[in-house]
Formats: sequence, structure tokens, C-alpha cells
Amino acid sequence: MLAKLTAKKTFDLVSLLSGKVGNILVGVFFLPLYAKHLHVDVFGIIIILFSLQALATMLDFGMAIIVSRETAIQYKQKPINSSILKASEVSIIVFYVVIALLISLYQILFGSISPAADINDILLMVCIIGVAVLQNIYYSVLLTARKFIFASWLQIVFITLRGVGTYVVIVHLSGSLKAFLLIQLIIMLAHVVFFRICCYHYVFISKTVGFYGSLMSLIVQGKKLILYSVAGASVLQLDKIIVANHNASIISSPYFLASTFCMLPITVLATPIMQFFQPKIISELHSNKRIVCGLINKYNLVLCSFVLLPTICVWIALPTIIKLWLHDSIYVDLVITYSSILLPGIAVGALGYVPYVLLVGIADFKFQAVISFILTVITLFAVYVFSSLGNIKAICIVFFIYHCVSTSIFWLRCLRLKDIRRCLSYNLLFTAIGVMFMFSSISIIQLFH
Repeated sequence: MLAKLTAKKTFDLVSLLSGKVGNILVGVFFLPLYAKHLHVDVFGIIIILFSLQALATMLDFGMAIIVSRETAIQYKQKPINSSILKASEVSIIVFYVVIALLISLYQILFGSISPAADINDILLMVCIIGVAVLQNIYYSVLLTARKFIFASWLQIVFITLRGVGTYVVIVHLSGSLKAFLLIQLIIMLAHVVFFRICCYHYVFISKTVGFYGSLMSLIVQGKKLILYSVAGASVLQLDKIIVANHNASIISSPYFLASTFCMLPITVLATPIMQFFQPKIISELHSNKRIVCGLINKYNLVLCSFVLLPTICVWIALPTIIKLWLHDSIYVDLVITYSSILLPGIAVGALGYVPYVLLVGIADFKFQAVISFILTVITLFAVYVFSSLGNIKAICIVFFIYHCVSTSIFWLRCLRLKDIRRCLSYNLLFTAIGVMFMFSSISIIQLFH
């Protein structure tokens, strides 16, 4: 019985990892193909769209965090009798409808917003971004409800379908911006509709009773998370927009590609591990604090193992991997240089998922918001200055420092949690040793090079 339970948990984690691998197919596998077949101006707009989409997914005013937290706490109710999910849906839809109306009004009063895209293209982009935000909330709910296998493999199917479908359209039908946006939106709509049906079938009761109370609760909690959402989204996505605004595509594209590649430790490894352990840890924090330390020990051990060791291996083989990925692209050498700086820093940032889960579990949103906002302002100011000077390597160093500082601060904050301080002290020491081992290994390899 124990062996079956362990096997199921292992397959759950493998499914989550597979889901994240599918999620980055567009960024890692299909992006160079899009760049090959699309006009450089169209590809430049698509880079901005992907950045805005990632930005908006994080900048959902904390709704994915709030709904997931409520799902974790009330998990034993089957299905959950709450309107919190419906309140978040209505809020997101209203927000993006207002954005679309404002853009249309601007078009009527002042004319075209962009010479490279007409009003229809821009409205399609708004729809794509809004649908992506909804899809992320539904996916978070299904994972928090521990539908790991179902949600992850379904995610793989739709992400792969979107990548392949888009590639077929731009190669065999049209390489225009409108064709790209339409095929993306059609497949994403099918994706989000299917996920919504699953959420209300497996997790939540679809009801409007208590809707107003849920909406007010969402707003009250969301106020505390606005700064955190803005900070997290801005620091990970606005940098690309700032760099693209100050520099030509030949300079900004290598940075975008390096940033996309170096997010692998977080996107593929750390995030699914966090999503696997988060529901259980939050649930135990609110019901049975005696066993939560054991869970945190397992969580930290798995996270460090899955992030630090692969990062060392990838860093060693970085030139070979980048050349295989980009083939004979003119960007290869710059992407290797930028990635060698960004990759270790982002790996350290991935280890911040341990304090993140604990601070979300006790609803310590204010501290996260204030610190994240301060660090983001400092980081983006530095990005703006170095981008103006065309010094992209310095921007990579800035982000290396940002990830190290933010992770350290949130770990130290968690040491104030009385019930789990002792097990956190042990885990902080273990994590520090792991990080030192990673940096030592990289330094030794660099000396031999």
C-alpha cells in the first residue's frame, strides 16, 4: 500500500514537471522557428506580446494566489461551496473589457497607437492576454485541488497544439501578424473553456450565492497583493520591454532569448515542485502544525536537488546546448554570455519558493509586497540606466544580484515564524551549503576554461 502511494506521488510530480516542460515549448522550441519564418518586425511584436502575456499572468492582482490558497484550505470539501472562483473570473473579464474599450476610445480620439499593428491586432492581443490570465487561474486551481496528472497532461496537449498549430499557419497559410494572433486566440479559447468546465466539475460549485461577499474578500486580500503582483511581474518582464525600447532588435533579441532559456530552473523544475507541495503545506499550517516541519524538510530537499544539480550540469554544457537550440544564429555567442550570468542567479531565485509558500500560507502578504516593490524599483532603474547605455551584460549582473538578495531576505523573514523556526534554521543552512556548492563548482569550471 505504501509503495503504491509513493508511486502515485512520484507520478504526480513527474506529471507536474512534464506539464511545465510542455508550457515552455513555445518559448524554447517554437520561438526560433517563428523567428525564422516571420518578418523581423512581426517577430519583434510577438516578443513584446509574449512578454506582456507573461507580465499579465503574474499581474493578476494576486487572484491566482488567493483562489489557490482558498482551494488548499477548503480542499476537503468536495466540491468547494464558494463563489471565490466566479468572483475572480468576473473581475478579470471586466478588467480586460475596460482595457479594450479604453484602447478603442484612444483610437477614435487620437488615431493609431502603433504603426506596426492596427486596432484589430491590438484588440486581439488584449483578448489573448486576458484569456492567458484566466487559464492560469484555472490551472492553479486544478493543481491546488491535486488534480496533478489530469491538469498537467491536458496542459501539455493544449500547449503543444498551440505551438504546432501556429507553426503550420505561419508556414503554410500566412506569416502575417493577424494570422499569428488569430490561431493563438482560437486554441487558447478552447484551452480555457475546457479548463473552466473541469474546475466547476471537479473542484468548485458554480453558484452566485455569496458572490458579493466573495468579491469583497477578493478585493480586500487583493489590495495587499497588488504591490507584490506588480513587483513580481514587472521585474521579470518589463526589463525586456525596456531593453527593446532602447536598443535595436539585433541587441535586444539575444537578451530576450537568454532570459527565456534561463527561466528553465524556475519554470520547469521549481514551479511544479512548489505546486506539488504547496497545497499540503498550507493545509497542514492551518490544521496540523505538528507534521509541517517534516513536509518542509522534504520540500526543501527536493527543490534544492532538482534545481541546483541540473543548473550546474546545464551551465557546464551551456555552449553546446545554446548552439543546438539556435543552430547557426548570429545571436549564439551573446546568448551564451548572458546565460552564463543569468542562470546561476535565477537558480538561487528558484530556492525562494520555500519561504514564498510559507508566507502565503500565513497570509503575510504585506511584507512580501513592500520588499518586492522596493527591490523592483531599484532593479528596473538599474535596467533603464544600463539599457540606455547599451550595456546588456551589466543588466544580467543586476538580475543576478536581485535574485540573490530577494531570496535571502524572504528566507530571513520566515525565521520569525515561531512554530517552524527550528526546522527552517536547518533548511536555511542546507540551502546555503547547496548554493555555495553550486557557485564553487561553476567557479572551478570557469578557471579550467
